[in-house]
Amino acid sequence: MKQVTQTSLDAYKSIQADSLKLTHSYKEIIETLQKNPNLTDYEIATKLGYSDPNKIRPRRHELMKAGYLLSFSKRKCEISKVVAKTWQLVCIFPMEHMEKN
Repeated sequence: MKQVTQTSLDAYKSIQADSLKLTHSYKEIIETLQKNPNLTDYEIATKLGYSDPNKIRPRRHELMKAGYLLSFSKRKCEISKVVAKTWQLVCIFPMEHMEKN
């Protein structure tokens, strides 16, 4: 497993302290994008077991506004078959350091 640098840990702690509390829903989206970068809302929802992307959009939007995610590109979604934005984490978060909720 890749070693996490101290600066990455410090950045993560800073974001967590200054931003929204990472609930289970946020963590699911972050973990999904860590394992599968550059997914559309529909693809994120599908990987999390939802058929409706509106189940994840509010949390994904909040993560974007808080600076966790950015719109990476646009491409044809594998699920909806239409061109959609893809999302990428701004930095990698060490999941073992996220507080349990």
